[in-house]
Amino acid sequence: MKGGLCRALSAAKAIRDAGVRLGGRLAVASVVGEEDGGTGTLATLLRGHSADAAVVVAPTQLRVVPAQAGSLMFRLIVFGSSAHCCVREQDVSAVEKLVLLFATLRDLEAERCGVARGYSSVAGDSRGGLLAAYRLPWPIEVGTMRAGD
Repeated sequence: MKGGLCRALSAAKAIRDAGVRLGGRLAVASVVGEEDGGTGTLATLLRGHSADAAVVVAPTQLRVVPAQAGSLMFRLIVFGSSAHCCVREQDVSAVEKLVLLFATLRDLEAERCGVARGYSSVAGDSRGGLLAAYRLPWPIEVGTMRAGD
């Protein structure tokens, strides 16, 4: 998100240079983990910083999207046991189990996003469909995968 941060700083400078008088204070907060539990955002709030509004500089195809999908993080541990490849059928491959779980996660993602039903927002979306332009407004993504020996 370095590009987004540069654009936020450029926009703040442009507002100042143009002499635009805002109805409040403008601050640029660059935080870590904004999509992975909000640790930086939470730390910023706990230090007393607050705002009446926020602009999240995310890649949105140069469109303003007045909504935010949120994020849910989880850890999935898949157990197995290793064996030499010539006798691999005698043990359990965690990788093969993960392949099945990954396919199931993709099915859940399609259901959450309404892709399977042919529309791109979930029925009852309280945001009024503001994310409807995105095929996967609520994606489920694997960020890191580690395997054994």
